Amino acid sequence: FALAEHIFSLANQAGQKTPRLHAISTAAYPTKARRPANSRLSTDLIARDFGLEPRDWREAVRSIMAEKFPASVESEQ
Repeated sequence: FALAEHIFSLANQAGQKTPRLHAISTAAYPTKARRPANSRLSTDLIARDFGLEPRDWREAVRSIMAEKFPASVESEQ
């Protein structure tokens, strides 16, 4: 939800029409596959093994959106 919310917020700032989001619980979205309660990816191993420290996901999304909507997103930085 947070990822979609961030993307749509930046798109909206760039003048794009965006959908309205509503957060729901995992229980409210039943699927046949069982899903883990916490499915975030850990970057600990890549940091330890390769010395890479990934940037914050919000900054990565902002960078991608700036490529798509240069004038509107870059002016926000």
